[in-house]
Amino acid sequence: MLGKRSIEQNEDEKDMSDKEFPQMSRQERKRHREKKRRGKVNAGFDDLKAALVQIDPDPSSLEGINRVDLITRTVAVLTELYEENKNLKLQQSQEQRNDLVTLAIPYLVPKEGKHQQDGK
Repeated sequence: MLGKRSIEQNEDEKDMSDKEFPQMSRQERKRHREKKRRGKVNAGFDDLKAALVQIDPDPSSLEGINRVDLITRTVAVLTELYEENKNLKLQQSQEQRNDLVTLAIPYLVPKEGKHQQDGK
């Protein structure tokens, strides 16, 4: 079984021709892997910002935002969405219970006509 590091090294080797990677020194390979890792991190932040622009109520606040503030804003938006979702689920379950009670009331309360007949 390959470790994480071995898998990353194999991915790096796939990007390069068979002749290029082995000819690189250990230091060059390390620099290449680090450059590739930074590219993935940058792409991840770009994806995060793009997703946040779509769901953030104030996307103008994301213009020129740094990474720390981007993560902080993302956590705030996710927390708001989580609370809103939780409240909507609670509201929905209460409405469903009210609907069940409304449907059950005619069966639980005797009709007026039956009381009058029983009283005669």
